[in-house]
Parts: sequence; C-alpha cells; structure tokens
Amino acid sequence: MGARPNNSTPAEPWTEDDFRPVEAVIRTRAYGGNLSSQRLGLIRARLKERLIARGLVSFQDFHERHLLARTDGPGIQLLIDLTTVNHTTFFREPAPLVRLAEGLSSAIRVRNPGSGPIRVWSAGCSTGQEPYSLAMLLTEMVLGLGPDAVEIRATDIALEIVRSAARAMYTPRELGDVSPERLRRFFLRGRGTRQGRFRLSPEIRRLVTFQHFDLRAAAWPLPAEFDAVLCRNVAIYFAEAERLTLLDRMAQRLKPGGWLVIGNAEIVAERPGLLERVGPSIFRRVPPP
Repeated sequence: MGARPNNSTPAEPWTEDDFRPVEAVIRTRAYGGNLSSQRLGLIRARLKERLIARGLVSFQDFHERHLLARTDGPGIQLLIDLTTVNHTTFFREPAPLVRLAEGLSSAIRVRNPGSGPIRVWSAGCSTGQEPYSLAMLLTEMVLGLGPDAVEIRATDIALEIVRSAARAMYTPRELGDVSPERLRRFFLRGRGTRQGRFRLSPEIRRLVTFQHFDLRAAAWPLPAEFDAVLCRNVAIYFAEAERLTLLDRMAQRLKPGGWLVIGNAEIVAERPGLLERVGPSIFRRVPPP
C-alpha cells in the first residue's frame, strides 16, 4: 500500500475517507478479529484523540509519517493497542483454572528442590487477571509458595496492556469476582492519588512476570519448555488454520504431561497431534512412547 498520489486531493482531516488508509492497515494485519463498522468508529475516535495529543493533523498524516515509514514501529503498536480486545475478569471460567491449579500444586509439592520452578505461560494475558488468579489459587494450595517453586510468564500483543498488568492496580469494579476473603488477603488499598484502587500484594506479584510479543511472530522469545500453558479465548481471533498451528506450536513448548488450557467456548476442529483431551477445554501433552 502506498501513499496517495501527489495529484490527488487530500481528504478532509479526521473523516472516514481520511481514515481509510489506516483502516486498510488494520484489516491487513487483522487485529482484534472481525471488525464491525461500530467498532471501527470507536477505534477511529480513540485514534483521533491520541494523534491530536501528539500534534498530528490528520489520519493521512499519521499514515504517511508513522505507518508507511515503519511497518513495525510505534505507529503499528498504537494500532495494536487500540484494536485488540482486552476483556477479562478475575477467576474467569473457574473450573478448568482450579483443575489446573490442583495439578500444578501437586507437581510443586513433589518436585526435586534442585530441578527449578514449575513454569506456566499465560498467553494473551490482557490486564493480568488470569495469571494473577492462578497465582492466588496456587498460593492458597501450597504453603510458603515463592518464585523458586513456580514461575508464571504472562504475555500479550498490546504493549499498554502489558504495562498495565505489571502495575497490578485495579478498580473495585474490576474486582467484582474476587471474594471478600481474597480481597483482604491478596490486595492492598490505595492511598493518596491511588485512593479507591487496589493493588495486588507483593506475595502474588513476585510470582508473575510480563512480556510483550505477538503470538504470530516466527520466533517466540520464551523458555523452551513449560509445565502448563493457558491460552484462553485467544485462538478465537485467529483463522481456523492459524488456530491449529498456534495450538501445535504451544504443544511443542510443553513438557511431556504438561497441560494446555483453552477457553470453554473455543472449538478446535482437529486435535493437535501432540495432545490428548483430558477434560472440557483441557489437553495434556502425550508422553513419548
């Protein structure tokens, strides 16, 4: 896709016509799955606000200076941050999460002290509720749990979301699915400028590290093997062929016997070759013969 020809009449700033080249980039990169006209309108309004704050004068200005010039630069990242869906809650779809925590807690108890921590990857972690929920469950199940026993790596394509997750600050509305007992045990009330917000305790935060990268990347900058991978309600944003490839790649990152947990509503047309289904939305890597 190139810039407008020099002899064409530029579109009026901030109109739908002005936005069209940016929309083409969004659709080509397929951020956030299928985009309705209503969602595109929302993205357009949010992007306009950001660009005006940065001194840009039109969508065309942004397209030519920041999208055409650098196909993997800050402009593209801004579009990713604005178009990806980041809805999540604490203890979402609890049954498979609890089952995974029970399996991992058993593995933690019997592991050899010198064998390193149990490693978990939360892919598409959004604002952090999923990996933090797992960390809270494991802390309740294993006395004296620390990063020497379990290491949770959480990743997301949206850079701003990863930064927000690492801060671990939440509003009362975002904590609606956290019981009063867990709220008292695992959260600190904000003071001063943080009044009315809650931050996860260091006990939980130290178990989770965050990393920004795209699951579609050719190489994944992650450790070689995990004991479990959580990839819930992420694959639905991939085409069917991409979805199976994604799950196959994740299966290859699992240790024999390791768990892969997907979303309850996600349908996998074929079972990835290295995995066997052991429950609704739960797979395990088949040990070698």
